[in-house]
Amino acid sequence: MKKNFLFIIFASFLFIACSSKENIELKTNNNLPSWYVKPSANNSLYLYGVAEGENLDKAIKSALISISSKLSLSIKSNSTLEKKSTFKYREYISKEYIENINSSTQELIFQDYKVKNIYNNYKNVFVEVEIKKSNLIETLKTQIKQLISNYYIKKSSLKNKDPYSKYLSYKKANKNLTKYINKVQILKTLDSSYKEETFYKILKESKIKQEEFKNKTSFYIENEGSYPLISSKIKSFLTKEGFIFKKNGNYKIKIDSFLQTKDARGIFIAENSITIGFIYRNRTIKSYTSITKGISSNSIKDSVDKSFQNFDYNFK
Repeated sequence: MKKNFLFIIFASFLFIACSSKENIELKTNNNLPSWYVKPSANNSLYLYGVAEGENLDKAIKSALISISSKLSLSIKSNSTLEKKSTFKYREYISKEYIENINSSTQELIFQDYKVKNIYNNYKNVFVEVEIKKSNLIETLKTQIKQLISNYYIKKSSLKNKDPYSKYLSYKKANKNLTKYINKVQILKTLDSSYKEETFYKILKESKIKQEEFKNKTSFYIENEGSYPLISSKIKSFLTKEGFIFKKNGNYKIKIDSFLQTKDARGIFIAENSITIGFIYRNRTIKSYTSITKGISSNSIKDSVDKSFQNFDYNFK
């Protein structure tokens, strides 16, 4: 019997699983089975989890969560130990990314899990679930290999791009790679022969490249005087990202606004379409449009002012 389950744990784990069942027990007494009281220990071939739930599906999901919890605790311990590592790539990852492991969204796939035992006391369902390690290992290897391949494909496509576009691409790549630290560490825990150096190499490279192209990017706003409030918000956002503004910046930012106003029986409404263009060497390389509204009972001008105030520059 095969089932697929989607659910979230800690930093949002995804489990896609197929199951088989055996040893179904129906008992009416309050004595819990020994396999639940003393769960099976993980071994070289299998991972185990036990849990209870108000129905079978919820019990199985909780058991899979239990397995993930054990793996998560394991990698947290490993991450702490890696702070003392003598390997440079390990030291880099530990210092730069240790705090991101728990906050990143992770996807973990459990295939062909087996429900070994079920106990129903007519209040809750208790289950024991078994995962084959080799299946999980191969799935993780495939995912990480694909991630690395995608990184190199994207990298080769950036050769003729401008510095800011390269920065954004490496920033996105670094974010995606960071999410996989968890998986790489789980894989290394399950398979000590796995060589993770390539992953850590490109993770470090993506961060270095991100900083390199950030430092090659500077901005100035062409019509700052016409749009002081919007200009201030753009400057605030980009300076927080680590960019600088200067008179001869290599990127020109141009602000355009298209206003529509109406009077709805004494309620003044302004709809403002604000476009932010990034121009590099006389070519617009990026353009963002935001539509804001301003509503006022005082005047059209007041509604227009509010439409600019409501502009939120948070493009990434």
